Amino acid sequence: MQLPLFPLNLVIFPAGILPLRIFEPRYLQMVRDCAKNQQEFVVCSLDENQTLKQAADSSWVGTACEIIDFETMPDGLLGITARGTRRVMISEPTQDANELILVTTETIPEEPDESLPDSFLEWSKIIPLITQKMGGAYANQEHKLASAQWVGARMAEYLPFELAHKQRILEIDYPLIRLNYLQDILQEAEYYLSKGNLS
Repeated sequence: MQLPLFPLNLVIFPAGILPLRIFEPRYLQMVRDCAKNQQEFVVCSLDENQTLKQAADSSWVGTACEIIDFETMPDGLLGITARGTRRVMISEPTQDANELILVTTETIPEEPDESLPDSFLEWSKIIPLITQKMGGAYANQEHKLASAQWVGARMAEYLPFELAHKQRILEIDYPLIRLNYLQDILQEAEYYLSKGNLS
């Protein structure tokens, strides 16, 4: 299936909430077309030094998103809220007359969900605190706090990891492996912080 691509300096996971301000003409047209045709668009991570086509060529795993809300922002710009629906493989980027990148997508099979292990229960307590502070659609979303898949995805989205780490986490197929990878990153960060505090 061919879908429009929206490269961004972030990674969104299935069931993730994504508020966006739309101002470029090509993306305004994309939003109109997606709303009219009830079509998804694809988000993939974009390094600030990459061109749009390079992003489509290099970030082979992205997330299809559906638009769930619209609003006019105080500055007059169009605001939308999107939600991730599924991970997709991205290939064959092309560009239309409006310079919008279109990509061929293939759905990545849904991961087998598992119960959140007891060793990660603290994370399930942290997430509602984060989403409540973020407010809006974040606070109102369904919180699947017993799901290893959902908790791992939200922690990857909300914590300030490097973009490359987030992209790698998106590409991991199994929820428990994703949780362990997240834990390794956090433990490594804690180690370097402690070394810094000692110096």
